[in-house]
Amino acid sequence: MDNIKNRKIFTICTFLLAIMMCGAVSAAGVNFSSDGKILTITTNNVPSTLQTSATQNMKNGKYGYGLYVTLKVKGKDVQGYNKDITAVAYDNIVKSMTIYESYGDYYYNANETIGTNSAVMKIAGNDGPSMKIVGSGTFQVSYVHGQQILNNAIKTLKYYLNGKLVATVNSTTKMSYKSFHGTYQVVKSVITSKTFGTYYNRTSVITEINYRNANGVKTGMNVAGISHGTEQINNKTITYTGKINMGIIHDPKDVIDGGYTTGSYREVFNSSSAQLAKIVPLDAP
Repeated sequence: MDNIKNRKIFTICTFLLAIMMCGAVSAAGVNFSSDGKILTITTNNVPSTLQTSATQNMKNGKYGYGLYVTLKVKGKDVQGYNKDITAVAYDNIVKSMTIYESYGDYYYNANETIGTNSAVMKIAGNDGPSMKIVGSGTFQVSYVHGQQILNNAIKTLKYYLNGKLVATVNSTTKMSYKSFHGTYQVVKSVITSKTFGTYYNRTSVITEINYRNANGVKTGMNVAGISHGTEQINNKTITYTGKINMGIIHDPKDVIDGGYTTGSYREVFNSSSAQLAKIVPLDAP
């Protein structure tokens, strides 16, 4: 029974990771340059207290009679974010999920309902004391050899400052999977984001590569991307291109992310302008 239980938990974690990769923007501990040419987001490094637990029961429940597995992840991650995540699966198929994380006056809450062919996400949160986040997302759900696969996520986040809409971020996430002894794992994700702000427009493409051993266990990752956009500075439209690199953090307690997650963010801009707006990108993972 333990082997069956561990396999079911492993499958749920794989699915949950795919959804988390389409998740929140976190910018605690922000630093940035005086001219906007190099923007950095530095994160904290604290002892992780994340704990993962699972319960399973054969019962007659909401989805009928079968095996119900509830996976819970709670605690503080290595960057200091408080997390509370719950996923419910019925006969090895994830049916619902709640994701909550917070840090100071930032919080992000997502509720997901997962159907046979698609999933719907509702999002709400705060990004600072005056910024509200409201959003939604959809995902395609398919099945390969009985395993639930998530792909082609489309998400929209709207940012309101003191009640006024100041930015909209539309993003798509496409994932590539590979089978490891019959269990499918994400090996590549490409997130394309388009941001429409009051004084700027921006597009970014960020690619995440997951390195795995022969058993599918995650051994590392690489995250990098490119960007381009326009900004209004002194009543002039300024164009730029950018290169994005993200630091990687190893946290063995972070079962959902396979022990590795993104940390610091660095974007170097190229523009004919001597100065760019010092805006932390809302599309930063």
